[in-house]
Amino acid sequence: MKRMKERFGNLQQSPWFPLVIYGAVMLAFCLFCTRLFLKTDDGNFTGMLLAPDFTLKGFLTKRYLTCSGRTVGEFLLMVFLKAPLICWKLANFGMLLSIAYFFCRLYTLAAGDIPLRERILFASLSLWMIFFLSLNSPAFWFSASFFYAWPMAAMLCTLSPLVTLLFGGKVRYGFLPLWCLAAVLAASQEQSCVLTLTFFLILFVALCIKEKRFRFLFLPQLFLIVVETVWMLTAPGASVRSAGEAAVSYPEFAQLSLLRKLCGGFINLLTHQFFYIQLISILLLAFLGMALYQVFPKKWLKILLAILNGVHFFLCVPFNLLMAATQRGGFQWLNTAFTGNRLGWAAYLTIALGSLCILACAGISLILLIAKRDAVHAGIFLCLMAAYASAMTISFSPTIYSSGQRVFFYTDILLLAACGLLYCTLPQTKSVRRLRMGAYVYAGVNFTFDVILFTLLELPWLG
Repeated sequence: MKRMKERFGNLQQSPWFPLVIYGAVMLAFCLFCTRLFLKTDDGNFTGMLLAPDFTLKGFLTKRYLTCSGRTVGEFLLMVFLKAPLICWKLANFGMLLSIAYFFCRLYTLAAGDIPLRERILFASLSLWMIFFLSLNSPAFWFSASFFYAWPMAAMLCTLSPLVTLLFGGKVRYGFLPLWCLAAVLAASQEQSCVLTLTFFLILFVALCIKEKRFRFLFLPQLFLIVVETVWMLTAPGASVRSAGEAAVSYPEFAQLSLLRKLCGGFINLLTHQFFYIQLISILLLAFLGMALYQVFPKKWLKILLAILNGVHFFLCVPFNLLMAATQRGGFQWLNTAFTGNRLGWAAYLTIALGSLCILACAGISLILLIAKRDAVHAGIFLCLMAAYASAMTISFSPTIYSSGQRVFFYTDILLLAACGLLYCTLPQTKSVRRLRMGAYVYAGVNFTFDVILFTLLELPWLG
């Protein structure tokens, strides 16, 4: 008994204790709150499984020819759907915990004054900084988790050795089989395969340049990613699925010009950033502004950044409250206005201000990269560019209008990575501490609301 108390005391003193607490809370949430939502895709896949003529091979073949190339994800979905539900709950918990663990490892590699325990605490709470109505469907819905949370976790796993080496850390090459398995799962979804392949190539080339030698050990991962990406993007059923989604959600989508599709995707990104991930959006611009002011401590810049952050905060909080009060549904009003061809002067002004904030984030991150020229700020810039690129690539698919906010899950995780890296580089000023505390309070309240929602309700419109 005494030895157990000593071990627990040592664990409490460990900087990794916040991740342990997070893991325990997340495990309890996954076990007792998550379940099948039969009014959603969970019910559709359950019906397919229970069909008298169902065979796994026949199901996967038909899906590849008539729906998409998500063969790996759909294989796992059907295997876990046939197994006791607790198997998925435990596996899903493992995937979500691995995302938090990657954040912890990433933040601890960054240079800065923030203590190790604070970095791990920030990383552990990061996932709950995503508004729960946006987080639930990709992370906690059974069927959607195989196409969003799981590929995202696998992508981080397969990229982790490259990231660690670029930051000057050490890796254990005995995990190569795990990295290869993760590569297959990481490339099993459209957004994920493009992101994984792009990131892997950039990081691999950067590592070869840094070390001035070719790392043959990573070629198996690259080969698997390329093969899975080709399988995914050449699936004959992709066009069939796209036409079906357009017919249901946006019948005029096929007639839209390329520019108008991009505009629609950008408006969806604005809606998501200022309505569903307000906290991440506020933290990102605030941290970027603080980092820029550290490099260029000019009074005029401080005033300019204050105005920019003020406009940004207005869009994230008062504007949404105002729109909700006038029964327009917050920032989501923009989507309705776009699809209904009802963009007026108020919509154009909102789009202009929102665009200014997003461009400011991209511009400041580029300036910081040029000024600092280190791995941390290169990572911040890459994460931001990849986040926005991931969001914009969905512009060419009607999925953005039919699948809801789950399609931005990759964007959310990448923005969280950028926020965390920025946070680690900042001094512990009063402003940083206030923002950090506000983020922790938001995460706690967000989690509480989600527990209540999953405990009491079953709402099919969460995602």
